[in-house]
Amino acid sequence: MAFPFDEVEMGERDGIYSASAEDDFFYIDECKILYQAISILSEYDRNILVSYYFDDKTYVEVGEEFGVPRSTIHRHIKKAENNLKEIYLKIM
Repeated sequence: MAFPFDEVEMGERDGIYSASAEDDFFYIDECKILYQAISILSEYDRNILVSYYFDDKTYVEVGEEFGVPRSTIHRHIKKAENNLKEIYLKIM
């Protein structure tokens, strides 16, 4: 899996300039850790989080995509977020 932050230039992130190169370093480092944590998640957890956060879908849309009710997707997203947090903290 290619790492999407390899080509991030120091000093610019999505058109937002940081105060220092040190800030950029920590931002990129945290992004790498988060990306690594996401890649460790189960495929189901990863796909749900990607659909919800990166594809900007609603609970209803994610539920339809995965064939489960909205309330179930809400619980699955919260569980996946907790799993991601645990993995992230272990990597840190």
